[in-house]
Amino acid sequence: MTKVDAIIIGAGLSGLLTAIKLKEEGYSILIIEAKDRVGGRINTLKRADDTYSEMGATWFANEHHELKKLLEEYDMKTFEQYISGTSFFHHPNNTFEGFVVPSLSMGNRIQNGTSSIINALYQQIEEKEINLNSSVNEIKDSGNGIEVITDEATFLGSHVVITIPPQIWSNNITFVPQLPTELISIAQNTHTWMSNSAKISVSYKTSFWRERDLSGVVFSNFGPITELYDHCNLDGSNAVLSGFVHPSIFNNTTFLERKLMLINMLEKVFGSQAREYDEINEYHWAEDEQISVKNATSMVPHQNNGHFIFRETQYGGKLVIAGTETSRQSAGYMEGAMISAKDAVKKIIQKVSLNEL
Repeated sequence: MTKVDAIIIGAGLSGLLTAIKLKEEGYSILIIEAKDRVGGRINTLKRADDTYSEMGATWFANEHHELKKLLEEYDMKTFEQYISGTSFFHHPNNTFEGFVVPSLSMGNRIQNGTSSIINALYQQIEEKEINLNSSVNEIKDSGNGIEVITDEATFLGSHVVITIPPQIWSNNITFVPQLPTELISIAQNTHTWMSNSAKISVSYKTSFWRERDLSGVVFSNFGPITELYDHCNLDGSNAVLSGFVHPSIFNNTTFLERKLMLINMLEKVFGSQAREYDEINEYHWAEDEQISVKNATSMVPHQNNGHFIFRETQYGGKLVIAGTETSRQSAGYMEGAMISAKDAVKKIIQKVSLNEL
């Protein structure tokens, strides 16, 4: 049985950062990730020509200081979301009215895609320190440590940090002994960021909308596209329009049918040039079993995010709960993922220090 100081469940931003900070403190680590990739809800699709599309986390705010510090540490360029020119609002009569977005920041983006930060962190993880395509079935307090049981193997850690969404671990993982009833109840009723979102991107040869003094921004209460944004780099390269679609369009439709719906709407906004696209990508997070629970109770956005109960450790301090939904600050955002990672590492260090007294 493989034994390490700390097992981290989940290889998203919170999981990777937790692992790296524990390594810096001299701990041996193992990351267990159910997906075949790292990043979690940071999911930047890249094509052979380096065109990229954001299917997950995209923006961060000026007040997200932890993330900004990390980006500065890795010398990553950032810029404000492009909103210059005319934007459009979709009316009930199926017409589109032009308006100008006020000159306020709609958020900041990372040059060359949000996954740039994930790739930089992942480079610090050795191959032996991560298991991809490995779903956790059971977490068991064995007295001297915690056993983490997957389909393939059992691992033993002095500590375990669980960074996946509370709804996922509370529904899909068996805990022995059982975790407190109140904790499980709160976890099962904690909204998972992105779980009810669906994103699309449409790439082009050129950012023709900029050439026509259009921002690329569209808002609609009717869809199929509900929000659309310019996803070029700062210099206008990476000619992509990307945003959110109404999840209901995935009901009883094929990908080809959805493409037709999307392009028809884009043509009404931008004219015939909208049909000259290179590629359309989509991602429906409700169909992602590592993010969404089937037939889950309907929740309001950020419901129970940052709940105080997640700050309590379990199994005598050996099990630490982390991840963006559990963060004491900026829960549900990339900033929250970073804050929860730092707090998790601090709890482990404090626990070890107490044991050494």
